[in-house]
Amino acid sequence: QVEVDRQVTNLDRFEIFFPERRQFFLENADLFGSFGPSRANPFFSRRIGVAIDTATGQNIQNTILYGARLSGKVNDKLRVGLLNMQTAKQVENDLPSFNYTVAAIEQRVGQRSNIAFMGVNKQAIDADDFSSSFNKYNRVAGLEYRLASNDNRWIGKSNYFRAFTPSDKVDKFTHFTQLVYNRRKYRAEWAHLYVGDGYDAEVGFVPRKDILLLSPEFALNFYPQSGAISEHNVGVDLRWIYKVGKDDNLIQPDFGLADMGVEFCWRFQFKSTANLTANIDYNRVL
Repeated sequence: QVEVDRQVTNLDRFEIFFPERRQFFLENADLFGSFGPSRANPFFSRRIGVAIDTATGQNIQNTILYGARLSGKVNDKLRVGLLNMQTAKQVENDLPSFNYTVAAIEQRVGQRSNIAFMGVNKQAIDADDFSSSFNKYNRVAGLEYRLASNDNRWIGKSNYFRAFTPSDKVDKFTHFTQLVYNRRKYRAEWAHLYVGDGYDAEVGFVPRKDILLLSPEFALNFYPQSGAISEHNVGVDLRWIYKVGKDDNLIQPDFGLADMGVEFCWRFQFKSTANLTANIDYNRVL
């Protein structure tokens, strides 16, 4: 097996998501990493073992001293997980060691749905021995309901997470709802996301704050009776991102439309198992 280093060039305005590859964090990763949408994930394991260089503001490696994880099923309906990690202090960067504790509980409701809780705590150790260029603690906690109907027609999730931090910022919370209705011939989806300016989830992945995202989506499915194509579908995905206006932005201080996007997609699945996708994207930054 040959390990190939992967390099990603980010041309976007915001941080990009790069998946976890360390084996310790990959086992039972769905229990810890399935909370929230990709734009507001309360826990992102790659944050552990990374610190901020206080001189340059860049990410640098932070040695992990030890770690322990306990996860599994209590019974057929209840899963629990507990993770604790300790990193080394960095005197050259004026940073203390940090302890990371993550707890996740998932309880099945009905045959396929579940409700889950997550709590994340990042705690500075011996913080008074260092300067105040870091937060002594950062905590996030919340609930998520995941819907899956027995006939698979309705799926989705809804959550609320709140950050507990030393700062005095407003709106220290995020809320997300996604609802999908599936039929053989079509698929309809609605999603909205609110990320407050004060939702500082230091151990999560939150590339953009102070926004309200609205995103409907619709797709039609076709199943030819003959020919090389076994299935194809055409869909449209709409996105409106509003700037809430509570982040002291002087350019856009009030609530208003910040970005919008439209994506048209046509996907083909061939009987040979080959597939083809054609996309047309329109994005506007206001």
